[in-house]
Amino acid sequence: MKKSKITLAVNNILASAATQARKKIDPDLVAQYVDDIANGAEFPPLVVFAEEGSERYILADGFHRLQAYVESDHKEVEVEAHDGDLHSAFRYALGSNCEHGARRTNADKRHVVELALKDPEVSQRPTKEIAEICRVNEKTIRRIREEQLD
Repeated sequence: MKKSKITLAVNNILASAATQARKKIDPDLVAQYVDDIANGAEFPPLVVFAEEGSERYILADGFHRLQAYVESDHKEVEVEAHDGDLHSAFRYALGSNCEHGARRTNADKRHVVELALKDPEVSQRPTKEIAEICRVNEKTIRRIREEQLD
């Protein structure tokens, strides 16, 4: 998978619910990021996926940061662009936010596992692989699968 760092217009980035790994956007965190931006903070690039033959860039990681850039009236932002489609962005998003940004809550972890188990392609993979994709413990996958069967 090819990736590159580029600058994009924020209005060229599609922030889709289909790739939102968080249970919800935290407005307090966005406000904190807006203040940080105003004070010169630099954040890691957003992660987007560029569909072949399209000008659409699908956001996979950085929903809070993107919202903060929008609220700060930024017109452009640095991104790490990967080749791929909506499903590629979805798979990437399932494992995002566990090494940077606000820690994932238990609700966030449950949310990504539930999304993964609803996906026709991801859900067919072995439990260990789903855990690696979602970056959670295998026990979490098993527990949520069992709950869904009840």
